[in-house]
Amino acid sequence: MLFYAITGLINAIGSIFVGLFVYSQNRKNEINKVFALLCLSIVIWSLPYFLWQMSTKASTALFWSRALMIGAIFIPITFYHFILVFLDLMKRRKVVLIFGYLLAITFLILDFTPLFVRDVSTALNFPYWPKAGKFYAPFLLMFFVYTVLGCFLLLKAHKKSEGIKKIQIKYLLAAAIFGFVGGATNYPLWYNISILPIGNALVILYPLLTAYAIIKHRLFNIRVIITELLVGVIAVTLLVQFFTAPTLTLKIASFVLLVLFIIVGSLLIQSVLREIEYREKLRVKNIELEEAKKHIERAYAIERQGHEELKRLEEARKQFILATQHHLRTPLTIMKGYVSMILEGSYGKVDPKTKKPLDYFQESTEKLIKLVNELLDISQFQMGRGILDLKDVQMEDVLQEIVNELKPEADKKGLYLILEKPQTSLTKIKADASRMKLALANVVDNGVKYTQKGGVAVKIFEDKEHIHLTVSDTGIGMEKEETEFLFGRFFERGDTAKKAHTTGRGIGLALSDQIIRAHKGRIWVESEGKDKGSTFHIEIPKSQTNNDQSKQIR
Repeated sequence: MLFYAITGLINAIGSIFVGLFVYSQNRKNEINKVFALLCLSIVIWSLPYFLWQMSTKASTALFWSRALMIGAIFIPITFYHFILVFLDLMKRRKVVLIFGYLLAITFLILDFTPLFVRDVSTALNFPYWPKAGKFYAPFLLMFFVYTVLGCFLLLKAHKKSEGIKKIQIKYLLAAAIFGFVGGATNYPLWYNISILPIGNALVILYPLLTAYAIIKHRLFNIRVIITELLVGVIAVTLLVQFFTAPTLTLKIASFVLLVLFIIVGSLLIQSVLREIEYREKLRVKNIELEEAKKHIERAYAIERQGHEELKRLEEARKQFILATQHHLRTPLTIMKGYVSMILEGSYGKVDPKTKKPLDYFQESTEKLIKLVNELLDISQFQMGRGILDLKDVQMEDVLQEIVNELKPEADKKGLYLILEKPQTSLTKIKADASRMKLALANVVDNGVKYTQKGGVAVKIFEDKEHIHLTVSDTGIGMEKEETEFLFGRFFERGDTAKKAHTTGRGIGLALSDQIIRAHKGRIWVESEGKDKGSTFHIEIPKSQTNNDQSKQIR
């Protein structure tokens, strides 16, 4: 029986060594704490196992056989707990773990009663072997279920893991199989099945194989553990040598050597700690770099996907514009023609009551045609398909026509509308006269529309390179943030403008911007704030890069 007692003692000593050193290295780390708890369970099982085998009385053997079951009850649960922490599965498997601990506590309460360990009697060569009570079988079921669950999780993780993690799991699996299979050979005799517990000697392989995984593959900071252990052993040896030295000279030499070694040993431990810290930082840095690389690759992939989607949407927009040109413009023109023919009497005399609604209809149709044409013009310029018919244009004459056409509207509102121009003619520029007139008319009309008192002053002059125009009104004005997006996108206007004219859509100014840009010019607006008027500035270069009579803007 001495052989089995020695296996229990070896299991206890080995587990104490590994558990204490792992725990001492990082007391805050969850995996270190749970591993130490598992080792403690093995110690609580192994040490009473040794004392049980050495017992010479039945009462003593019964006490220690019940005492060793305290560790046996908690070994499968702490093993499962360690696997969950090691594989980072605590959140997903927490309920199963809590249930296991509750079962363990229940069996612990029953442990020192005949319901769990009934008594001891002779079995094979053992004078005092314990016999199972009624609740021992449920404990064995729990033991094997949680052991198999832990091994199953390790196997599952082994298939998905790579590198060091995969190697660590392999050693932990081997340790679990040797340890639990070896320990399980103790149970058949509880039920009078004549099998010797020879596998008990294999239990020590669990902490040893786990320690090897630690030392070889950095599961814990075992390099520090080994270094401290080596330093401690040598220091104890030197201390013993100091006390056992036969002469004073040897005692002094031993003491000096001990002090020097303690200093060198401390420095050695610190250097190992610094190296491990540096390597850990380097490892974390590499992981961060890999993660950053993956993020960048994902970002590029998303950007490429977004770019392709934008190209697809742009193509769809172009097709929509072309469809609109054919399917919207044509019927509106036909509608306008038929209404004109009806009003002219081509289909018979028009009743006076009917004429007025027809006039409204004709007016609305013309407005709708104008709106569609403006939208199409904007889109054509944005797509690079806007065609300019460039000819010599006298800009002050174009402005004069605009002012003459809008003067009645200004007079109707009691506003002044004046044009200031130099006494001598300005330099002619290459421009599309009809489109330029439309662009400038939108700006001047905008001033008249949003002015209630005072009026609008249009001014034109030139310098060496540009023709300059300003359209200043005394109208509603705008805030600075409103001036920033006024020409950016149509259907956007300032809040004050929306209140003044609810039916406006901001399309006219957007079209003006596109036309002026197509002529290599620019337009911007300035205002000191609400109710302080606005000044639109237009700048058009005198020379065009393309002197052909017409050109397509791209």
